[in-house]
Amino acid sequence: MDKKYCGQVAENLALKLLQKKNHRLLATNYSCRAGEIDIITLDKKQKEIVFVEVRSRWVRKFPTVENPLVSTPEDSVGFPKINKIEKTAWVFLEKEPAVWQKYFKKIPLYSFPDWRIDLISVVVEIESRKARLRHYQYLFV
Repeated sequence: MDKKYCGQVAENLALKLLQKKNHRLLATNYSCRAGEIDIITLDKKQKEIVFVEVRSRWVRKFPTVENPLVSTPEDSVGFPKINKIEKTAWVFLEKEPAVWQKYFKKIPLYSFPDWRIDLISVVVEIESRKARLRHYQYLFV
């Protein structure tokens, strides 16, 4: 399977999950010299900007207790990746105020809103195209 296609499917599933949780989409695949962020949303309930990393695995059969995944999507995100996302998040906040400021009218000028880094893990069963998603909030605040 095409890696780019698989990634796009996983990101679309993650975005649908976030929208069900009352998030407003601000950007997708935001990139700069510091790195790339898959999805950027506004969590309207928490009043935070959320920088989301999406990781996926495509499997023949969903894992079970008897036959677990050797490595999960979560296993592929370590501190170096989180640090890269953090640097990219700061670039977004500094360089793209027109995208987010309209949602935070009460914060002082030259200040930044509350924000966090989340991870969405997607496991897709190849044959059935069914997916299992897990949303981890506050990898970094």
